[in-house]
Amino acid sequence: MKTVRRVITAVILFVLIIGGMQVLARNEKAAETSASAIDRVKERLEWVKEKEENVVAWMRAHYLLNSKADENSEQDTESDIHYSTESGADFSYDTDSSYTDIPYTYETGYIFLGDSRIYLMNQDCKIEQTANFFVVSCPGMGYDWMMSNGFPQIEQIKQSHPQIHNWVLISAFGLNDLDRIDSYVDTYSYLAQSMDIRLLSINPTMGVSDARYSNSNIEAFNKRLQEITGVSYIDCYSYLSRKGFWMIDNLHYNEQSNWDIYAFVLDYLNANAGGSAVTGSDSRDRALKLQQKLSRMS
Repeated sequence: MKTVRRVITAVILFVLIIGGMQVLARNEKAAETSASAIDRVKERLEWVKEKEENVVAWMRAHYLLNSKADENSEQDTESDIHYSTESGADFSYDTDSSYTDIPYTYETGYIFLGDSRIYLMNQDCKIEQTANFFVVSCPGMGYDWMMSNGFPQIEQIKQSHPQIHNWVLISAFGLNDLDRIDSYVDTYSYLAQSMDIRLLSINPTMGVSDARYSNSNIEAFNKRLQEITGVSYIDCYSYLSRKGFWMIDNLHYNEQSNWDIYAFVLDYLNANAGGSAVTGSDSRDRALKLQQKLSRMS
């Protein structure tokens, strides 16, 4: 009988010891999990801090960019304002050093709206480096994107710059959906009642095999644009047809032709704003001078 009791006692002790070891193991695992969770929280906080630094640096650079102006200087000296954070984020803007400390309120803002052609022109000509010039673009898109994304982005730009009293919209959509001309006409006609809209012609293509992008279809589209009441039409199509142009493929222009187009548009905007004529050694030189004038006009 005593032997049986000893065996039962031994079994109970064994079970208690095993149970205790399991509890200890679970506690250790919980501690490890807790430590891991703490590490993850720390990592997240570091990530948030990094993003915060990025935003602060961007805001500072953006403020300086939008503060640059000098009504009396016509110099073209350039410097580079360069900001970087410890996280490695990089924010660079080319700006005239004489402007950075002078606050300035821009009376007119110019918004370029369009597809890949506007996107690439911005890449080549750095449109957005001028404080009161903005670009809203998306490659491959057309009417539907313009309505669902383009105009909401334009409203955000306006709300973010209450100091700008007048807005000019330069719209160049249509190449990717030339068959939607009725929709474009109806929308531009309606918006012209409350917006200053300049419609940039859909410019020529070269050697396209897809009939959707043929110059005959583009010309028909442009003809309808010219008939819209209450908007201004910028006939760059005729200008390029006379001057000639260069392309990187059948639809998109090279840098030189993008400067030609940009200078032509700015010439038009400058003339409509009552500015005096501007000359230059080439399209790029003229565009930069026009850009400078339009950024200082009241």
